Amino acid sequence: MFVKVAAVSDIMPGGMMAVKANEQTVILCNVAGTFHAVSRQCGHDGAALDKGTLNGRFITCPLHFAQFDVTDGKALLGPCPRDYGLKEAPDRGRTLETHDLRTYQVRVEGGSVLIDI
Repeated sequence: MFVKVAAVSDIMPGGMMAVKANEQTVILCNVAGTFHAVSRQCGHDGAALDKGTLNGRFITCPLHFAQFDVTDGKALLGPCPRDYGLKEAPDRGRTLETHDLRTYQVRVEGGSVLIDI
């Protein structure tokens, strides 16, 4: 069931915000005008990803800098000592066990963003 979670104008391209839908909090990201939604908790240690950074389609956890692709939820880089500021997918794999993020279908109707939750 699709639920309205935000207005398109609430999140500018390159931005993200935590939204609540049916008692779940997810992260809604605007990647160059296309909206994506992923689980709020980091796949490594459960930190709140909305406190991290979004660089293009890559979200970085604020706690241990694990990085994920918000378009498919894939964990790209496990926890590491610093933020590498990904602008493209890394060549190396994960260093510690890090789970992918759950993704949610998103659609835009008029000026509203809806998530299938």
